[in-house]
Amino acid sequence: MKKAILFLIIFASLLGCSSEKDDTQNNKLFGNWKLEAFVNETNGIILTADDFENSNEINIDFKENNKFEGYTGINDFLGNYFMKTKELLIFNDVNLSFVSENDWGNLFFDSLYLNYNVTTSNYENNIKLSANILKLYYSENEYMRFEKM
Repeated sequence: MKKAILFLIIFASLLGCSSEKDDTQNNKLFGNWKLEAFVNETNGIILTADDFENSNEINIDFKENNKFEGYTGINDFLGNYFMKTKELLIFNDVNLSFVSENDWGNLFFDSLYLNYNVTTSNYENNIKLSANILKLYYSENEYMRFEKM
């Protein structure tokens, strides 16, 4: 009986630690992020806004109420988000426009759309998140690199 109680206490404490890590991951995500580059890990190609004519700064602001909003310099986009796991970021109820977008903005929207799940109507993005860098993957070896502002 004592072993069963001890097991339950250890198990409950492990679950509690997992929750704290998820909260920490969410806290790292909160705030304004600027798109810095598109990175291909396979061939080492890195594209930045300087590689495009007439590019604009692209920002995403993750709010604490699980809402996000962003701006490409031409178009606004917004919606809801949640962390399904510490490495899976889900966007849903996304509203966006491509009207008169430049090539840099089109690459952003096209890359984001690669993770659209038709069944759930969500954008399902694998991520790697450090204190100041967000890697939002749009394929197994390609990601958008955001820097926290």
